[in-house]
Amino acid sequence: MPIQSPGRDPVTRAYTVGLGGSINSGKNLLLLALCRLLRDSYSIAVVTRPPAAGVDGSREFLIRHKALAPLRIVAVDDARHSDPAIEWLMTEFRPELIFGEDDGSEWAIDARPDFRIHVVDGSGAGMSRYDAIGATKSDLLVLNKTHIGPPLDIQRNISVRESICTRGSRPYVFAHARYGIGTVEIARQFLARWRQTHAPVAWARAVEGPAVLTSA
Repeated sequence: MPIQSPGRDPVTRAYTVGLGGSINSGKNLLLLALCRLLRDSYSIAVVTRPPAAGVDGSREFLIRHKALAPLRIVAVDDARHSDPAIEWLMTEFRPELIFGEDDGSEWAIDARPDFRIHVVDGSGAGMSRYDAIGATKSDLLVLNKTHIGPPLDIQRNISVRESICTRGSRPYVFAHARYGIGTVEIARQFLARWRQTHAPVAWARAVEGPAVLTSA
């Protein structure tokens, strides 16, 4: 579980969900799907990274697909600059939930995610070292682009098999973000943790109760 700042106040600093994953894992599509799913029920903001030269970055992608109002999506150079970005977002919009792009670099202590998701391309030929670390350290592993239809043959799917072995007994979700498959279960995972540990009493509900999930 991520380390929290000793004085962390969930009322003045929104619950933060970090999303990590290799290029082409479907991380941006998952972020778009989560924004669309939750934006009518929660006040949301996003902290992303600027794109490499000639590449469409997360912020541009999310704005183009109208995930949130453009001012609610901020790009920072690296994780160390997330603190001032989050501070600005809290001042301007008072979001309840912040999604942050997690590239594995060291976050400033106050900006560290409360919940970390790592996305792996479940159709790939194996895991990168970065994915292996992400699968080990994240709160939730998302096996994206997994086969839709009959039960998945884990033994034949190398990336999925390696990810699950690395993960051990901790939770993972099969998903296909492009089609919205698995998005609700992914949201339930971090919303349940939020209600358990950080949400103000006024928002708290029993973890077993229905989560507020509204499709856009």
